[in-house]
Amino acid sequence: MQYVKAWSTLPVSVRGAVWAMAGAASFTTMGALVKALSNDVPAPSIIFFRNAFSLLVLALWIVATHRTARFRTKRILRHFFRAVAGVASFACLIVAYKTLDFALAAALAYTTPFWVIVLSIVFIGERPGLRRSLATLLGFFGVLVIIRPLPVWELGVWAALASAALGGTAVSFIRHLIRLEPTETLLFYFFLFGGLITAGPAIISGFIPDPHEILLLMLISISGMAGLGFASNAFGIADATIVAPFDFIRLPLASVIGLAAFSEVPDAWLLIGSSIMIVALYLIVVPRPRS
Repeated sequence: MQYVKAWSTLPVSVRGAVWAMAGAASFTTMGALVKALSNDVPAPSIIFFRNAFSLLVLALWIVATHRTARFRTKRILRHFFRAVAGVASFACLIVAYKTLDFALAAALAYTTPFWVIVLSIVFIGERPGLRRSLATLLGFFGVLVIIRPLPVWELGVWAALASAALGGTAVSFIRHLIRLEPTETLLFYFFLFGGLITAGPAIISGFIPDPHEILLLMLISISGMAGLGFASNAFGIADATIVAPFDFIRLPLASVIGLAAFSEVPDAWLLIGSSIMIVALYLIVVPRPRS
């Protein structure tokens, strides 16, 4: 109780930063677990079990907290298309983790914010302004630095970039739906449709997980849901300009996990390109101070 009281007395900026870093750590942990399973478990099975476990936990929580109204929606098609984009993004990410070093795949997949801006310009007609436009170009330059030593036909590179672009598409759906539906509704239909979409391929693959694989699949689900919850808390209590920069720890954390868990040593291209991306993302999320 004393710790809870002490936590509540901290400035919202500090609490938001802690939640953001916890979310980044959870998502990066999920990625490491996916990579650990990617050689033994078919991608459809990873996605199916992740969504099935998450759906079960979320549905039980909604019922237990008497929020069954969250099951209702009038925007079923939008939820479906958002799930399609999300499942496709996750499938591409699994391919990237399977074929690339962990930190490299994580860095390329982290380009989603840049794709969100590009997609918003193309499909919604948003005007990001000169500063954000130049920062987006700088971010993609960082991507080119990262992939420069790699052959252009490297499947994992294209899979990681496709994952980021499809993730940007999913975010575009979320930006619209979040104004109309509660978060629980968004998550429920995402997990529901994600499970339904991958159930057939998962069955066809004939994969039956052993107890160890079931545990890892459950941890993937838990870490993914924890990441969503932590990120929601972060953006719920503090301004995005304060919270978003702390999400950058995903990149160095991925390098540390790649070295510790997979014996992967990041090269200079990855470090320089990731640094450029971090600068670009900082310029995008932090507004220019007014004089």
